[in-house]
Amino acid sequence: MLSGIANNFISGLILLTERPVRTEDWVTIGDQEGRIKHIGMRSLVLTAWDNQDVIIPNADLITNPVTNWTLTDSLVRTVFEVGIRYQDDPHQAKKVIEEAIAMIPSVYLEKPPQVLLTEFANSSVNFRIQFYSDVDTQTSRLQVKSEVMFAIWDALREAEIGIPFPQQDIYIKELPQLQTVSEMKD
Repeated sequence: MLSGIANNFISGLILLTERPVRTEDWVTIGDQEGRIKHIGMRSLVLTAWDNQDVIIPNADLITNPVTNWTLTDSLVRTVFEVGIRYQDDPHQAKKVIEEAIAMIPSVYLEKPPQVLLTEFANSSVNFRIQFYSDVDTQTSRLQVKSEVMFAIWDALREAEIGIPFPQQDIYIKELPQLQTVSEMKD
């Protein structure tokens, strides 16, 4: 117990000296993600996205990997995929998606968004969507992604480009003989 307290205290001194994290940084520590609210000598307080305050011992930051999303700047990349139907023109779809992304004010356009054709899948032609947004604004990364996805949905629909869903065709080669009730009694 005492050695754990000493370990966390020494780790706190290392954190204060090296500054790998600061208050208001957006971090992922283990399975916890959120903004650092307070850094103390033995622990830090992380406010998770559910508005829960999580107390994390400083030693966890020294001995485990930490992702600091905002250490050098507040731009973060968001990536997701969207598919279109095979009968639609992928060149037109790419253009429509790019224009839809550019219309969202929260998308950082100085690092241009990318729409990359990635796969000819079973039910769709898939595109990888990549864009940057600033997480220091009042708009969350999830909210920006949602706005982009709605814009893409609306733009594809307006261009009459469909987003498919998985489908399977079943071919029946031969129907089994059906028995009548009297044949089953025998």
